[in-house]
Amino acid sequence: MPHLAAVAFCARVDADVLIVPYRGTGPAVNDVASGQVNMMLVSPLAVMQLVRVGRLRALAVAAPRRIAGAPDVPTTEEAGMADFLFANSYGFWGPKGLAKDLLMRINAAAREASESPDLRQRLLDLGVTSIWETPEAFSRYASKELERNRRILEKAGVKPE
Repeated sequence: MPHLAAVAFCARVDADVLIVPYRGTGPAVNDVASGQVNMMLVSPLAVMQLVRVGRLRALAVAAPRRIAGAPDVPTTEEAGMADFLFANSYGFWGPKGLAKDLLMRINAAAREASESPDLRQRLLDLGVTSIWETPEAFSRYASKELERNRRILEKAGVKPE
C-alpha cells in the first residue's frame, strides 16, 4: 500500500520522484530517520514510536479523519490534498467455498477481538483503528479497493512484473 500511495502521490502532484523499493519497512524507516531519504509514505503502525520520540515527523495521515494515536497530525485533506486516502486493511481470508458455519465462527471471533478494550487501546497507541465488518461488507470493500488501485496503477503506467 505505501508503494501504491507513493505512485498516486507522484501522479497527483505531477512530480518526477524516484520511488525506491526497499526489502522491508524497517530499512526504509531507518533511512528516512537518518536523513538518507527525504520522505516516505507508510502505515502509522510502522513509525508511531519514532514520531513520538521525535526521530520522525508525521506530515499527514491519508485518512478521512485524524487518527486517535496522533491527534495533532492533519489529514491529507487538511494538508491540502483532498481525496488522497490510503489505508492498510487487514482481514481474514479463507478458501473459496469456506463452510458458512466456519466463516461465521471466524467472523464472531474477529468481532469479539476487535471490540476488546485492551486490544483497541493497544492498536490506537500504534495509530491503528480496529473496525469489524461483516464478511459481505469486507468483500465489497476489498473489491472496490482492488478496482481503485488498478486504476491508479494503470494511469501511472505501472506494469506487472
